[in-house]
Amino acid sequence: MMKEKIARLMNTGFLHIFGSGFFNKITAFLSSFILIKLLSKSQYGIYSYAQNIINLFMIVSGFGIGSGLLQIFCENSNDDKKINQYMKKGTIFGVSINFILALVIFVYSFFAENSFAGLKELLRVMMFIPLFDLCYELILAYYRGKSENKKYSYISTINSILVLSLSILGALLYDAIGLVIGRILSSLITIIISFVLFQFPYREILHSTFDCIDEWRAVLKLSFISMLNNSASIIMQNIDGLLLGLLLTDSNVVASYKVATYIPTGLAFLPQMLVVYIYPFFASHRSEKTWLREKYKNILLIFGSINLIITILTISLSGIIIPLVFGKQYDDAIVPLNILMVTYFFNATFRNISGNLLASQRKLKANLLFGIIGIIINILADILLIPSLGGVGAALATFCVVFSVAMISTVYLFKVLKE
Repeated sequence: MMKEKIARLMNTGFLHIFGSGFFNKITAFLSSFILIKLLSKSQYGIYSYAQNIINLFMIVSGFGIGSGLLQIFCENSNDDKKINQYMKKGTIFGVSINFILALVIFVYSFFAENSFAGLKELLRVMMFIPLFDLCYELILAYYRGKSENKKYSYISTINSILVLSLSILGALLYDAIGLVIGRILSSLITIIISFVLFQFPYREILHSTFDCIDEWRAVLKLSFISMLNNSASIIMQNIDGLLLGLLLTDSNVVASYKVATYIPTGLAFLPQMLVVYIYPFFASHRSEKTWLREKYKNILLIFGSINLIITILTISLSGIIIPLVFGKQYDDAIVPLNILMVTYFFNATFRNISGNLLASQRKLKANLLFGIIGIIINILADILLIPSLGGVGAALATFCVVFSVAMISTVYLFKVLKE
């Protein structure tokens, strides 16, 4: 029985997804560790602040077309012709939106915060990130929607290796600006590799025609609502660092808080990879509520236990990990890290999975409402806590948000699965 289960996981790409996800996060953590050593604390703080700004602009990336296409691909995984048609239409639409977004970032760079030296120049290089990231995202969505999990995992692993090597090389040559150039090149090279080595059917996609206007409007509606849902998550992930910079204007505080987020952010690959694997199954079994409910209960029990062990171990060792890995200058990141690890438990076990599974059931308006509630709580808590507590206040604000949204979305998902 156990051999059969393992064989099934291998055949459906589960182990490939988790294997590549684990490798990718280790690579990302290694990259962050090296970059922290290469850049000064102040310079790293400025880079982190610029990244927070770009992430907020990325809220409108492609108007959420990646998420909308993924749902359509999952529901039509055996219809290559239809998938290619949607892929062409979606790519043209998304790239057009992100070209405009790049211009907006360029204009914004002239009005950026003057207290951070080099921020404006950094933003002008980062303006190209939305274009290349979207194309890479759509290729992954294509393979994920068709359940070609092996190709998905190989491409994402190659990209992680390229990000690691080219970011470090760029930082050595041109500091923070070189780091950004390295990241952009890694996305471009990954796209080319997917065409050449993995035979991504770009020719078939380019020659496909699309004339189902009513269906396309449904995709746009789905994408836009998905964008609003994702925007809530992106805002909550980046608003703390942005408000730290705005309220305290101290790049060292921003750098320490960024370091505190690395471990919980790195561990976030666990729920992300789980969702990557289970989302197509939940989307294709939308009407089988009993099946969905039993599978979700099993996920909560098993995955919750794993997350609890990880959280306790990390908090116990945080006083050793921070100075050993990042240096004693980042000791002020220990307390925020402990708070964020408790936050990780609720985010990974409840909020992340329940939110994505609600999306698989097309309950996007509920996700949007929960996201709006979370943003309001996050901003108010940051404004109240950051001036007096700094990074600790930002971490506490994040915990308040995640705990509240996690509980609400989990209860609502159980309600949906009982209907």
